[in-house]
Amino acid sequence: LARLLVFPLPTIAGVNGHMCAAGAMLGLAFDYRIMIDNKNWFFIPALDLGLVYSPGMTSLMKAKVAPHVQRDMILFSKRYQ
Repeated sequence: LARLLVFPLPTIAGVNGHMCAAGAMLGLAFDYRIMIDNKNWFFIPALDLGLVYSPGMTSLMKAKVAPHVQRDMILFSKRYQ
């Protein structure tokens, strides 16, 4: 994950399926994400599972996601299509 974040060239993730939990964190590490179709979901279900976000996860979300989207992802486990 750290190598993706500091890679000197732009990184692109081609996603063919849902991006959830650890897969969502991996997807956020890329500079760009392209979902293959509109039937896939992006979400981080830590709240649903009763888990606490680590400081690294929170920092990654702050760096890669708009503040209002981050709030909805963390507080409400909102799913995005």
